[in-house]
Amino acid sequence: MMCLTLNSGKKMTDYYNISEVAADLADTTIRFATKPGLADGDRITPGEELLAELGDIPPAARVASFGCGNGALVAALAARLRGGRISALDPSWIAVQIARRTLRLNGATNAEIIDGISFLPAGAKNFDRVLIQVPQSRVLLRRWLLEAQRMLVPGGRLYLAGPRDGGAQAAIDDAQALFGQAAVIGYRKGWRVAEALAPLSTSSGEPAAAQAPMLPAWVEAPGIAPGSWIELDLTTPFGRLQLVSLPGIFAAHKLDAGTALLLEQLYIAPNTRVLDIGCGYGILGIAALRAGAVHADLVDVDLHAVTAATENVRRMDLAADVLVSDGLQAVADRRYDLVVSNPPFHTGKTIDERMAHAFIAESRKVLNTDGRLLLVANRFLPYQRVLAAHFSQIERIAETSAYHVLAAQ
Repeated sequence: MMCLTLNSGKKMTDYYNISEVAADLADTTIRFATKPGLADGDRITPGEELLAELGDIPPAARVASFGCGNGALVAALAARLRGGRISALDPSWIAVQIARRTLRLNGATNAEIIDGISFLPAGAKNFDRVLIQVPQSRVLLRRWLLEAQRMLVPGGRLYLAGPRDGGAQAAIDDAQALFGQAAVIGYRKGWRVAEALAPLSTSSGEPAAAQAPMLPAWVEAPGIAPGSWIELDLTTPFGRLQLVSLPGIFAAHKLDAGTALLLEQLYIAPNTRVLDIGCGYGILGIAALRAGAVHADLVDVDLHAVTAATENVRRMDLAADVLVSDGLQAVADRRYDLVVSNPPFHTGKTIDERMAHAFIAESRKVLNTDGRLLLVANRFLPYQRVLAAHFSQIERIAETSAYHVLAAQ
């Protein structure tokens, strides 16, 4: 049984409105927080139910989870652990903040949500169980699988959970290639959970030869091997840019067509201060600096994006701050002459324009007088109506069959 409690008893229309939900998970009532912008944030997925019910997790186990979502599963497992501890991470800063709130709601003192994108190197051979909630990016999934292999103690167990139409079978195939075996242990409502075992070790501490599988070629791919980067060599109107990216970032391996169209319209007046919203690996903000901006702030809700953009700014020694932020919260007290964005319009696989609408409304607040917002979007998205509620001048300045660039002042 699930009940939804909305803040102040009002309908949840505000992007930043946080709600609390009560639900049963593996015979435990869990209270969890949720808000717009978090995929599956208002429910416990069938995969999480299966992980809680079927996962062989001893009371004193050290557990790690790639993907924490709203934190309900982490809180439920923490309640089961006696002498054990669970740590989780998530690419979404929204998930990190919401899951921490969930842990507080349930008094889970033996659980933590970390800020980083990896448990390594500190977590090497330090976990009895690793859980992976299958992400949309298969490259990110492979990076997590390789990390999990290095994190598990000999004989430790990996559990994978994902929807059949969301890459679950591909994830299981990759786990089998890496661990030598992986078996489905449960199905529910189109979701499946699989288990893989880390090889036992010999007396020397090395994996037994008969158990050690031949590693798949993808373990050496850039961006998959822990600590590695996806290398990009991009041609832009402002010259050639050699940047790095990470799995899971939007258009991680190439310059997407929408961003390329926006770059063609980018003009930077002298002394311009720029904000790049939803910066990804930082291409728009970095291009603005190359075009003459005096300073740029780059913000994103994705921790992989912030990590990659920070590395690019560091390598190029640019006058920029890279900040993790849900919407514009991290820069609400700053002011800009130009805001640029290729805003996201999906939460998970669902079209959800609330985050982009929040970006537009907040952009008006951080722009100086006569400041300008420049955004690119798919043509089917009705952003002109949203822009008209906040800006006095709106113009379509470029378009293709798929995208258009809108300027608002």
